[in-house]
Amino acid sequence: MGSEVLIYGYGTVCLFMVAFNLIYSAYLRSENKRSERRQGQIASIAAPGANCAVEGKPLPDGHSKLLMRRLSYVNSLVAFDAYLRGLPAEAAEAYLQSISSIFAGLARLYLKKDEMQGAYFCHFIAGWGSSLQNERERLRPFLYQYGQRKSLYSRVNSLKGFCALGDQEGLLQVLSGQKWTFQENISIHPKIIVEALLTFRGDTKAFVENIWARFSDFAIPIQRALLDYMRFSSDAHKDRMLEIMLDETLDRELRFSAIRYFGRYPDERARKSLLQFLSAGSQDQWEYMAISATALAKYPGEDTIHALVTVMHNPNWYVRHNSAESLSKLGFTYEDLLGASAAEDRYAREMLSYRLESKRLQENSKREMGPV
Repeated sequence: MGSEVLIYGYGTVCLFMVAFNLIYSAYLRSENKRSERRQGQIASIAAPGANCAVEGKPLPDGHSKLLMRRLSYVNSLVAFDAYLRGLPAEAAEAYLQSISSIFAGLARLYLKKDEMQGAYFCHFIAGWGSSLQNERERLRPFLYQYGQRKSLYSRVNSLKGFCALGDQEGLLQVLSGQKWTFQENISIHPKIIVEALLTFRGDTKAFVENIWARFSDFAIPIQRALLDYMRFSSDAHKDRMLEIMLDETLDRELRFSAIRYFGRYPDERARKSLLQFLSAGSQDQWEYMAISATALAKYPGEDTIHALVTVMHNPNWYVRHNSAESLSKLGFTYEDLLGASAAEDRYAREMLSYRLESKRLQENSKREMGPV
């Protein structure tokens, strides 16, 4: 009897799962139909205005008010985004510029909605902000408020919105106010901030000068992200980066960023310091050693080779690995450099074996994939 109950119970669960899948599948199909219907409705409203914008004519009477009323609903905003993406780029830009005045009002409306809907509004601005730059002054206070919300999506999309608008003042304001970013266990990873900053569409040179002028206003994690942004954007910051790298009073994460900068943009003034970091010796300084070992791949010379070979005997795996990588980039084989010493030093021997095995696996993988 007990086994029959178990079987019947299992069968009931299976039936419920099948029923759920059928209902959910029907819901998805109906949602697709509703989405298509919304896109058609939005297209019928927007098309007359878009045609007038392309032809350089005034918008139809009441067009902006009607469109704003419809776009106050997030599903309609999603449909409007899809409609714009279906237009030629020039037509979409002309149309957005002609209706740009409605977006400050929409920004105010979406502040009253839940955070996910507000985050999507910022996402829309991030996607089309380059066509709305004439409204940056009016949008700035609203995007700043979105950037202060608890939702990570709202914060990130606020940054991207400022970047799309090319609004360096608003961007610096929200970044300098992001001490809250590292509270409540909700943080924006510096890499996400860097990726957003790299999309900035304003005057990059003026933006960077403003960053340096207000650098002390930012929290240390933001400072680190800004230094990484400098590293990926330009080689014009060597003097300031050298000062940061040599300043022992600064947070070490900032000094690490400066070391990485000189690994991307070589400068002979940095060579001596990089070699000193590499030969620090103290194991609590291993991060300086490991990062410097990577950077020195761009500094060929006997002093560099000697220093890299020497730290191949370091107990720290990352130091040895990065040194081996740099030696390879400098054109030396591990067998030539370490063959003699590997037999006497287990650290060097382990790294040599690891590198040779990695190389063998990569070659095998390429052979299995065949010609591309």
